[in-house]
Amino acid sequence: MHTLPEELNSNIMGIVALIPAYNEELTIGSVVLKTKPYVDKVIVVDDGSEDRTSEIAEKAGAEVIRIEKNIGKANAIKLGFEKVREEGWGVVVLLDADGQHDPDEIPELVKPVLENEADVVIGSRFLNGNAEIPRYRLFGQRILNFLTNVGTRTKISDTQSGYRVLSYKALERLDLTVTAGYNLESDMILSLGSNGIRITELPITVRYDVPSKHKCNPILHGFSILTNLVGQLSFRNPIFLFSLPGVVFLLIAASFWMWALSTYTSSGSLSFGPTMAAGILTIIGSLSFVTGLILNTLVQILKRVREF
Repeated sequence: MHTLPEELNSNIMGIVALIPAYNEELTIGSVVLKTKPYVDKVIVVDDGSEDRTSEIAEKAGAEVIRIEKNIGKANAIKLGFEKVREEGWGVVVLLDADGQHDPDEIPELVKPVLENEADVVIGSRFLNGNAEIPRYRLFGQRILNFLTNVGTRTKISDTQSGYRVLSYKALERLDLTVTAGYNLESDMILSLGSNGIRITELPITVRYDVPSKHKCNPILHGFSILTNLVGQLSFRNPIFLFSLPGVVFLLIAASFWMWALSTYTSSGSLSFGPTMAAGILTIIGSLSFVTGLILNTLVQILKRVREF
């Protein structure tokens, strides 16, 4: 049993690894075997696999939570988190079953939590500067990073990384009640970042030459996360999402109005293009600004109601 610092809790157990898996019979055995030396227990959540994932995971020494019907990664991990909370584990390591993550990096990732320097450690593919990701996916990743960081006022380089470590404290404060699909990674950061949880990053290496490729179309995957983030931000920070862009539109509209008035002063007639652009931008900016104010008021009311 790994020894935990007193700051975590003297009544909770050591380190557990939680691995969600779906049709990963080719890799799950080696992932479990490589993970076992660094943790006190390995839990595999088999999310309705149609192959021998559960059987192989058990033979490799993992405890398997078998789900009969596929319910998605987020829901599978939430079930795993419930198990971890019930058993009282002090630190949980979350990693993928497809072999992309290197279990040999677990000691470095858990170190900040064990030394009480962080509550969450995210393994980043970008800190070492050698992530081999297609450009279109890298572009999408940067957009998701920006929106996630805005929602939490943090600066995380790899918000979509599934390789992460959570302390007992972070797990207790984690709220994933509305999380589904592949939104888990962003939702975890949004939830914990707004709850006073200390989040840090460490570099990791990632393999992309694994037998099982991404099970979801990357375009649909990214779009799903993006729409979820916009929805989350509209609730958490409507001023930023609506009112600030509204101010920008109004400022641009003002420049077009000045252009149109300057043209009118010199020629005696309004220029159609600048006048039309100014009018449209004024309407969009005003609506966006007012929408942000209204939503912000509603959010504040809702938060007060929740407090009572």
